[in-house]
Amino acid sequence: MDLLLATIAAAGSIVLLFLFLRRTRGSVLLSRKAKVLNWYYDALEEAGYHDAVFSLHDAKRIRRISWKV
Repeated sequence: MDLLLATIAAAGSIVLLFLFLRRTRGSVLLSRKAKVLNWYYDALEEAGYHDAVFSLHDAKRIRRISWKV
C-alpha cells in the first residue's frame, strides 16, 4: 500500500512539474529569443531605421536581418 501511495505521489509531482515549470531546452530558448529579436527589428524598420547598410561599389544596399524561428 505504501508503494502505491509513493507511486501516485511521484506521478502527481511529475504532472505538476510539466504544468508549472518553464521549458528550458536550448532550442526553445533560442526560438523565443529569435522571435523577440525579429519583433524588435520589425519595430525598428517601421520607425525608419534599417538593420544593416552595406556599401558595395559606392552603392549602399540595405539588407534585412532576421532570425529563423
